[in-house]
Amino acid sequence: MCRIIDELADKRGIKTEDANYIFANISGYLVNKVPALKEIIEDVFSDETKEDALREHIKKLVIRLQQHNMDVFKTWQMPQQGIARAMGNDLLL
Repeated sequence: MCRIIDELADKRGIKTEDANYIFANISGYLVNKVPALKEIIEDVFSDETKEDALREHIKKLVIRLQQHNMDVFKTWQMPQQGIARAMGNDLLL
């Protein structure tokens, strides 16, 4: 499956098949929770994935985080100006 899993299994005296079984099931569990992780997990653990592909995953993740934070920010409300003035300029810092 993946060279690093094979190496770690060998170092710990675990059968490669057992380590791959555990990894495949944990990965499957994660992908069921977050389907967008499927391609990322496959690319990260593939011995053949190019560095550019991994950078592209990071860019996509950053964009998704920015979009999420913008959505959260839209629901946030500024305090009324009168309350901010009454409490002083500390709120503005």
